[in-house]
Amino acid sequence: MLGQAPGPEPVIPDAAQIAVEGWKDWAKAVEFRPTHTEQTVYCLLCGYAGTFDWIGYVRDQLTLGDLKTSKSVYPESWLQNVAYRHSARKCGIPTTQGLILRLPKTLEDPAFEVAYVPEWVTIEHFLSALQLWLWQRRAEGKSYGTTRRLD
Repeated sequence: MLGQAPGPEPVIPDAAQIAVEGWKDWAKAVEFRPTHTEQTVYCLLCGYAGTFDWIGYVRDQLTLGDLKTSKSVYPESWLQNVAYRHSARKCGIPTTQGLILRLPKTLEDPAFEVAYVPEWVTIEHFLSALQLWLWQRRAEGKSYGTTRRLD
């Protein structure tokens, strides 16, 4: 989909094949067109970096998506998504929405799931969680790196 030559098709277990088929059905239904994959983004002011899974068009909206293999889509994943969207915008890739694609790992796992990140979840929510994490690391005497917001 990115115009690159694919490698050899891997042999995968049944659960993974179910996840692939779910993704393929979803991608077709929303006319998914990827623009970026696995790119590291950062925000120097906020003091974090990470690698998003993909950015692409979903129903003609530029969307940052994250793949998860958990049993459910947890609200914490919304925070990661808004952080990646914020830093992608700082790196020149603005998006209009975020979503989580949850993929089953085993045949017993819940089916393929699509969850849009609620619009009310903001970078401020992520930064509050980040500050708490930094505070905990510092209180426990563990390394917490450098940040402009805590020092």
